[in-house]
Amino acid sequence: MSRKNQHIHVFVRCRPPTASEKKSCTAPVVEVKPDRKEVIVKDRLCSDRNKAFSFDHVFPGTAKQIEVYQAVMAPIINEVLLGYNCTVFAYGQTGTGKTYTMEGERSNTNLSWDQDPSAGIIPRTLHQLFETLQGLDIEFTIRVSFLELYNEELFDLLSAHEDTAKLKIFEDSTKKGSVIIQGLEEITVHSREEVFFILEKGAAKRQTAATLMNATSSRSHTVFSITVHIRENTDDGEELLKTGKLNLVDLAGSENIGRSGAIDRRAREAGNINQSLLTLGRVITALVDKAPHVPYRESKLTRLLQDSLGGRTKTSIIATISPALINVEETLSTLDYAHRAKNITNRPEVNQRMTKRALIKEYTEEIERLRRDLVASREKNGIFIDEENYRGMEMKLNAQSQEIVDKTDELNALTEKLQALSNLFKSTKKEAEEKTVLLNKTSQDLDATKNVLQTTKVALQRTELERDEQQHLVKVHSETEVALSQTASTLVAVAKTTTKDISLLQNKLFKKSEIDNANKSHLSMLGDELEEELTGTREQLGARAERQKETLQDVVGSIRGLQESIQDQWTAVQAFVSESESRVAEVVSLHNGICKDGRKEAEDAFARMASARNDNLAQNQAAVQKTKALITSKVNDTQGDLQHFFKDFCESLVRQVTETCGRLAQTLTRYSESQAELWATTHEKMETTEAALSLETRTCEKLASELRKGLQESEQQLNTVFMHMCSMMEDRRKTTGMITEQLQQVADRSSKATELTSQLTCVRSSQQEAQASIENTLASDSLSICKEIEAVVKDHTTELQQSLASTGVALASLEEGSRNELDNLVQVMATQAESSAEATNHFLAENEACTDKLGALLETCQQQSKLAHDSLLTRTQTRINVMRAECCRATEQVHSVSALVEAADEEAARNVTKCKDLLASLEKGVLEYEPTGFTPQRKDYPFPMELPCTSPDEVILNRMRAARERISPVPFAVSDGSQPEEQSTMDGRISASSSTESLASSVEGATKENVRTKRKAKLHSRPKAMDRRVLTTLY
Repeated sequence: MSRKNQHIHVFVRCRPPTASEKKSCTAPVVEVKPDRKEVIVKDRLCSDRNKAFSFDHVFPGTAKQIEVYQAVMAPIINEVLLGYNCTVFAYGQTGTGKTYTMEGERSNTNLSWDQDPSAGIIPRTLHQLFETLQGLDIEFTIRVSFLELYNEELFDLLSAHEDTAKLKIFEDSTKKGSVIIQGLEEITVHSREEVFFILEKGAAKRQTAATLMNATSSRSHTVFSITVHIRENTDDGEELLKTGKLNLVDLAGSENIGRSGAIDRRAREAGNINQSLLTLGRVITALVDKAPHVPYRESKLTRLLQDSLGGRTKTSIIATISPALINVEETLSTLDYAHRAKNITNRPEVNQRMTKRALIKEYTEEIERLRRDLVASREKNGIFIDEENYRGMEMKLNAQSQEIVDKTDELNALTEKLQALSNLFKSTKKEAEEKTVLLNKTSQDLDATKNVLQTTKVALQRTELERDEQQHLVKVHSETEVALSQTASTLVAVAKTTTKDISLLQNKLFKKSEIDNANKSHLSMLGDELEEELTGTREQLGARAERQKETLQDVVGSIRGLQESIQDQWTAVQAFVSESESRVAEVVSLHNGICKDGRKEAEDAFARMASARNDNLAQNQAAVQKTKALITSKVNDTQGDLQHFFKDFCESLVRQVTETCGRLAQTLTRYSESQAELWATTHEKMETTEAALSLETRTCEKLASELRKGLQESEQQLNTVFMHMCSMMEDRRKTTGMITEQLQQVADRSSKATELTSQLTCVRSSQQEAQASIENTLASDSLSICKEIEAVVKDHTTELQQSLASTGVALASLEEGSRNELDNLVQVMATQAESSAEATNHFLAENEACTDKLGALLETCQQQSKLAHDSLLTRTQTRINVMRAECCRATEQVHSVSALVEAADEEAARNVTKCKDLLASLEKGVLEYEPTGFTPQRKDYPFPMELPCTSPDEVILNRMRAARERISPVPFAVSDGSQPEEQSTMDGRISASSSTESLASSVEGATKENVRTKRKAKLHSRPKAMDRRVLTTLY
């Protein structure tokens, strides 16, 4: 009934991030790839250290409960209905959703368990079992039990008693690896509603507590067992009972006590949970490593799961993990255990179907045993022993049971070893049989090879005969080859002599050819060098001529610029003089206006004073009449004195103003005359300078034209030299005998080039002298002009300053006199009456205003004169600097032209020298042929005209066969493999050898022919002959 070994199916489910994990904004470290059935744990420091695990199926955080159920439980339900024992348990860290996956939760009380999307595996499994069994219309019963393992103690969650009695676990003697839990109550359920009630009842009694990692953390392991009994009828009408069992295990999660916050009782619970899970891990490791001992008995959890791990049960594991970074160690541990559990193999077996009679018998025996136990307990007829002795007996029984289990494991290991040896023996036996078959086949191949060998011997006899014939042919051909070798030696000797003579003739021709080629290359090289040198000389002369033209143009431009600058300066001076004259005229007219205004105002003041005096006299006339005669006389005297004073004052004031105006007019006249003289002098100097510059310009242009003309003549003469050199090169290439004459022509041209160089030297010296004269003239004229302009400016400035100073002194004296007269007038008028005081004060104020205006005007004139003087000096100094710079530039350009002429002179001399050197090297480099004395004389070369040849192979073989028949007329018989025929073959071989020797002696004088050519053609047309030759060579 056993099937093939099957691996445990492992599923992985990753829960979604919690609210606190989302709030912390930490990226998940677990990546689930359902399409690849792979879970990847990321390393945040290095992506190369990511760990990947592959499983039978993986569920991401978004997976629904129905998806998990359909992937895990759908195939298992069918296995249970077929009569298998199946186990599904959830494994993982606390808070990863194990209980939610197995039991689920009631999110909506109005929905049933099958319709609630949050329902877990257990309610969905029972719903599907009832639905399937009811659809099959068969008789069945479903019994369920709910077991809890808390702190290594077993409790029944479906017990009717409120007290939590501890249950005991025993080994099932009928089934190895199975256990029996004493006192565990199994409840028969008839509908889905009863199942849901049982689940709620068990969940309410289960041990849960709140920790920092889970508000309803499971503190115990639970096993929900479903046993299905199905009655079937066979064809014989016998009733059979088929049993299937499904264990749904919800393991408590492993937890870190430091992070979960468990203390006291919760800490002890966590320690027991971790201890049982650690034992489960050790069991998985032992099963994977195929260890001889598996520690099932170290924990009650592993004893309960013993049949599910490595037993006869179909097992599936759902590993639940957390995606958070804080739980990465626990996640890796869970995935590692789950991945290792994939390698565990179970041997699922269908539960034995029991007949109705056997089942009734079993139930009857069970009832009878229970009845006896009941009677014994009622009547107390049993055996009573001491509790200590009972415990000792129980411990002894347990030890014996453990020993039996160990021995059984050892026996199983030996059985497996025996099975391996049996398999090895079978494989060895099979291999021996294969070797026997191979030996028989080899014997048959050996017989066939012997037959082939016999056939080969017959062929060998034939081949030996053909070998003898070929040896005879080779002997005949070798004799012909000796004769051919002698003829070939004679031909080779004649060929060597001929080759040697031809080589000497070729050496002579090659040597002459080398001499001719060397002379040609030397002449060509010399012509190229001369042509290159003449071309370079012409280009350099043209470049120097262009540079001299540019230099002369720069000199002429500089002189013209200097002339224009002087003209501009003269125009500026004229403008400045005109402006100064206009300003002086303005000052004179302003001064006259001020004087007229002052005179008019003085007359008005005097009139006002007279009218005021008359008014005062009229007003005081009545008082005067009443005054004494003495007072009248005094007043009359005072009035006369005042009239004389005012009259004298007015006359003196008019006289001083008139004198001042006359002096000012004289000063202006003298200033105008000096400006006119200065203008005339400057104009005369400018005309003289312009005439000198025009003369120098014409001289420079004439000198430049002469220099250009000389350069053109030099260029023409150089072109003539170049043309003669080219004609000389062409004549030299035509014949070697004209070389001396051409050298003489080159020497003549070289003398002409020397004369041309001397002419260029004269032109250069004349150019230097003209340049020096131009430079001296320009320098002297420029300095004289600058000095004259500077002297004129200084004289004009001095005269202007003197005139301004005298004008200022006169105006100051006038002002001082006016002030003194006014002071006297004030003192005189102070003695007058109060009526004349106001007129006097008004006159003084107006006079002071006029004096201030005149002083300001004089100060303005002085400032403008000073500014004009400074501006004129600055412009004159700037123009002198410009003229000096232009003179220096002209001097530098003249020097550069002189340097160019000197360089041209030197270059022409070097070119003439180089031409002479090239012609001398040409005379030395011409080679002539010298006889060696090894040239062979004309003679005849005798050699043989005919070659020896051999008769065709067929003719030679026919002669040999005829001679052999005359010696041994008995035909040669070919045997078919028997021993007597082999003996006759050996006799025939001996006779064939003797006949071959006699035939060779008889055909010694036969005609010989060329063996190599005919033998190759014969061998290509007869492949069998080649095979015979090969066999002959082997023998």
